[in-house]
Amino acid sequence: AELDEILIQDVVSMSRDLRVVYGENLRAAMARIMRCIFSYGLEDNKVALLKSISADIDLVKHYLELGQRLKGVKFAFEHRVTLAVDLGRLTGGLLKAEGRRT
Repeated sequence: AELDEILIQDVVSMSRDLRVVYGENLRAAMARIMRCIFSYGLEDNKVALLKSISADIDLVKHYLELGQRLKGVKFAFEHRVTLAVDLGRLTGGLLKAEGRRT
């Protein structure tokens, strides 16, 4: 949830052009992650859901790396990437745990 909040603040502070072309894609990927996190407890196929979360985490990391090369995007990329990597590790741990259950 910390990464989600930070990215919302980042996108809001971007220029309109960057927000539309770059920020909205970043936010859409993060929104899918958050939706999946909230639906995890009710999900019957947890492995598929975790794989979906993992793919979107990779997409967020990709957008963060891309942002470093874009002019006008100014935020602490290292902190955001660290949060995304930590979220990926947590997801990977849950995937391993689910794999042992089946």
